[in-house]
Amino acid sequence: MAKTNKQETTPPPVSTATALPNKDIFQVNKLTLALLTLASGLFYAYYSTRSDGFYQQDEAGHFISMLDFWHVPSSILSNWAKPGYKLIYVLPALLGKNAVMLLNCFFAAMSGWLAYKIAEKLGSCKPLLAFILLVTQPLWVALSFRNYSEIPSAFLLALAVYLHLLDKRWLAALVASYICTIRQEFIPILGLYGLYALYRKDWLVVAMLTVFPLLQNLWGGMLNNDPLYLLHQILGNSEGIQDAYPRQGFDHYWRTSIVVFGAGAIALLVAYIGTQILQRKQPVYLVLAPVLLYVLVNSVFNWQAVHIGPSTGGNLRYMLFISPLVAVLGALAVDEYEQMPDRWRIAYFLVPLAIVVALYLNHKHNYVLLQEESDPKPLMGVMLAAVVLLLPMSAMIKTAVFGLVFLFNVYINSSPMKMSDEDRTCREVANWYKQNQAQFKNKLLYVNHVMFFYFLEKTRADLTPEPKAISSEADMQAAPKGSFVFWDSHYGFRPNLKRGVNIDYFLNKPAEYTPLQQFITPQQNFGFVILEKK
Repeated sequence: MAKTNKQETTPPPVSTATALPNKDIFQVNKLTLALLTLASGLFYAYYSTRSDGFYQQDEAGHFISMLDFWHVPSSILSNWAKPGYKLIYVLPALLGKNAVMLLNCFFAAMSGWLAYKIAEKLGSCKPLLAFILLVTQPLWVALSFRNYSEIPSAFLLALAVYLHLLDKRWLAALVASYICTIRQEFIPILGLYGLYALYRKDWLVVAMLTVFPLLQNLWGGMLNNDPLYLLHQILGNSEGIQDAYPRQGFDHYWRTSIVVFGAGAIALLVAYIGTQILQRKQPVYLVLAPVLLYVLVNSVFNWQAVHIGPSTGGNLRYMLFISPLVAVLGALAVDEYEQMPDRWRIAYFLVPLAIVVALYLNHKHNYVLLQEESDPKPLMGVMLAAVVLLLPMSAMIKTAVFGLVFLFNVYINSSPMKMSDEDRTCREVANWYKQNQAQFKNKLLYVNHVMFFYFLEKTRADLTPEPKAISSEADMQAAPKGSFVFWDSHYGFRPNLKRGVNIDYFLNKPAEYTPLQQFITPQQNFGFVILEKK
């Protein structure tokens, strides 16, 4: 590691940040940063071997969707499939689950590298804090190796910000444009960046911002004979799942922010906002604006009083998209605090934060909602971060101490996810199918549960004839004799989505359907029923 006494930055006009007049600067050289990045990626890969469960079954569905691309390329065009995400992964998916996992770890670790470079470019005296603050965020660690679009899209967001700071705005715009093919809720933020480019008369930037949404619209429009395909898809998806999942409340993501980013990151984020208000300075809008706007958009989607947009169920992983920027703001907070003439005034923000955490956020969680059972760790994390922030230390010592605090925080707040009874039952069904495969040869299957195909390690198109979904009673009436129904209690009947068939339909028709086998979880909260149509 190297310690230097000067730093040069030339940020573009959108950023008001300049190198702070603090001569105590702690940076690491390129090799050290590369080794730290590699170590993070290797740790994420190792952690995946300790966590054999699933955060959500979507991660299995996304892997199957990557493989489905090679049978039906247009299958990745949906809002759920996220075409920009799948196009990155369709080739690695051919090499298997481990190849996809390693690419996930690469994006997670490289996002830390970008967080460091962004903080460095903005004049941070301790840019390594941004790296550490990202790679140790609790939910980031838990999902770093999993098949979700949030980690690669977070990498792209950080890349776009870094390219802008390098004054390569047309490339930044192109990357930001691509993000919209992964996360459509980013479109309002893209629009604001477009207005900024128009104000600066950066016509090339404006043009680059439209590239990938136009390409997606062209692809979908050609297949569906719809020149406004993308608009209709966004509106259709919003209407289709408007009431499919519970809206958790406008304040949901604010209340669960510590679960996502960690107590230390939230304490430093509040400290950053506080330092800017107290010093009457303009914050780095390039970093802060996407964070606040993205949370605001998703808060509106969860508003219970007014139903606007799709109901997302308050999925916490959506917030990982802004995790690198939250980490950067945390590093900047330490610098800004140390430049304040009356540092004690930061208590105006940290004390209320501690009170709010103690009263409302000091609870255990289930990765969706805070639960009634109290948990002292959030308040402890905020207090530890505040104490380290307040204590006078050299840049190197403060970085090291913060690093220990963040590592301790992720250690006490993270644990490997074990396979659920439902997933274990799906694996049993897939193994039973393999053992009795001769019985199903050339027979049509009706299956909904994606975990069946995941554990089978095949897509629908890999089976002959291609299995169909259990979508309606009319489809079941049209099912040929000799076909098999693999009904499950999770996806087999979903009235909120107007899909599936109630199990009573089959059980009340003993003359038409013969039960062959059933698989029930020990707690009897999930089951598979296999039937044959006579």
